[in-house]
Amino acid sequence: HRRHRVDVVYTVFLVYIVNTVYTVDNVDMGPAGAEQDGGFNMGAVWVLTTPKGGAGKTTLALVLAGELARLGKTVEIIDADANAPVITWTMTAANAGRTIGGPDDAIGSAARIRVTRAAQEPAAFRGQITMAQARADFTIIDTEGTNNPLSTFAIAAANLVIVPMQASPEDGRHALRAVEFATEVGAMRGAAIPTVVVLTRTGVVRDSTQRSVERTMAEQAAARHLVLCPVHLAERGAYRAILLEGCTLDALAIVHPVTGLETAQQNAAALLRALAGCYRDILARGQGETSTPETAA
Repeated sequence: HRRHRVDVVYTVFLVYIVNTVYTVDNVDMGPAGAEQDGGFNMGAVWVLTTPKGGAGKTTLALVLAGELARLGKTVEIIDADANAPVITWTMTAANAGRTIGGPDDAIGSAARIRVTRAAQEPAAFRGQITMAQARADFTIIDTEGTNNPLSTFAIAAANLVIVPMQASPEDGRHALRAVEFATEVGAMRGAAIPTVVVLTRTGVVRDSTQRSVERTMAEQAAARHLVLCPVHLAERGAYRAILLEGCTLDALAIVHPVTGLETAQQNAAALLRALAGCYRDILARGQGETSTPETAA
């Protein structure tokens, strides 16, 4: 009974947040009159969320931000995770004498990436998202779990929700929870929020358990009309290196050369193109809002 009362109270709270702050009329899908560039609206908001730790959420956020920046886009990452992994990434860069957001000491695409820590007060956080939209072509929000006010605010403002998961039964269950939560927020917002599940840390050679989970996720995705990205974030040493070195993927050749860098860069580019394709498919089926935060690819 106590759990039921908590769920009811939290649901009422979500309705309050979405209906009083993020009604359909005032959700920022991009600044008014936003310039169109290659099929996406400037000011697009991408939210990465999962209630499962270790799913590769921050790595995926940094890979996507780096690839967008490599293509010449400006990106603002808002670190809304209590562990502040993206802030830690910038501190790693600073300790090595580099900056994120440059331009003086930034290397490669890092000059076009700005990182901020999420404001903890909901109204201030909402304003922070709006300011990021005005400054950058893309805003990427790295959230903490799902059932907390900041995650709710972020998802309610999103053009695209990305749910990372590893190929394990536990990750699959958590990914489904995250998708259901995004669906719930979208229903309260009055407009469906395009949501894509991305498999992470997949190897070139996958064992029977991983293949079984991937088949199960594909079957569940088809049955529940979920969108599973056809390109995975592969397990690559280069992705671990960007966290350890505090740099973007394109800067590794200078900062810390690693084997397989070119393969990782190809994977990052293919993943971004695949997400764009998923987003277009969602809009074509009428399952999402009508602004288009996909890449020109």
